Amino acid sequence: MVCRRNHGKIPRNIEDLANVELVVVTNSNYESRLFELQQEYPDLSWVSIDEISAEALLELVWRKEIDCTIANSSEVNIKRRFYPELQVAFTIQKDQSLAWNLSPEWEVLSDSIEDWLDVIETNGTLLILRDRHYKVDEFDYVDMRTFVRRIKSRMKRLEPMLKKAADKHQVPWTLLAAQSYQESHWNRRAKSPTGVRGIMMLTLVTAKEMGVKSRLDAEQSIIGGAKYLKRMESRVSQSVRGDDRWWFALAAYNMGMGHLQDARKLADDLDLDPDSWLDLKGVLPLLAQKKHYKDLKYGYARGSEAATYVRRIRNYQNILRAQIARNRGNH
Repeated sequence: MVCRRNHGKIPRNIEDLANVELVVVTNSNYESRLFELQQEYPDLSWVSIDEISAEALLELVWRKEIDCTIANSSEVNIKRRFYPELQVAFTIQKDQSLAWNLSPEWEVLSDSIEDWLDVIETNGTLLILRDRHYKVDEFDYVDMRTFVRRIKSRMKRLEPMLKKAADKHQVPWTLLAAQSYQESHWNRRAKSPTGVRGIMMLTLVTAKEMGVKSRLDAEQSIIGGAKYLKRMESRVSQSVRGDDRWWFALAAYNMGMGHLQDARKLADDLDLDPDSWLDLKGVLPLLAQKKHYKDLKYGYARGSEAATYVRRIRNYQNILRAQIARNRGNH
């Protein structure tokens, strides 16, 4: 049961739904569950709508057009990244497995679908899809709400600089924007006890290498960061393909290219794919374990931090893209 923060009283149980406008998808498993509950709670009522998805209903809840809806946990966990005010009120059913249904007239495809699933499970595609669409970080309402708010405020001033630097150094601008937020929360005066400073939190040495004279100058910092990220990407093995090249580059940006190469070697030693981010991100934490790093060229590294760094940037980028698409739709 999903409602919106600060929009009326949040129901805590079935009885509380008496004063709530509850909307679900017609003939969905959610509505089937409500019919079951209605046997125990005769006063339970709801509105069902055809030709709309549970995901779309979540957006209507966020827009305050309806009070509450029902969705599965995967849909909610993903959607809350884009609509932080969505709040899980309570759970109406125990965990269930997701499954595909085939209409009787398409049953002839069942063997082909089984074969296809076997193929994508064997070649790793299924794991990649699960990782991309179903695995999300523990939800942090304050962080997500702050990020969405700063897209509308701080990033608006930085957007021309981000796009200019990204275009110059052939980096996706939304990736650069997400990275700069992870680094500094778009605060040009940001600094840490370790001496890194500015929007891209560059070290003094890296800033000089990238031609940055003032790390506190937002445009210089962004250009320097984009240049350095592109340098990392260009040093990633050509055997690494697609978006994985950027995830590898971000990890190298965070912990150094030497440690990234160590991680790839370790992945190979463990019979994992050194060219796959899905495999490599699981190996990175091992760089902090002596039994693994003692035989590596560059030794100990805080690999867990690098994996988290990349994961958060990917998350921010997805939210930023969704926000941009939503703004276009509104216009």
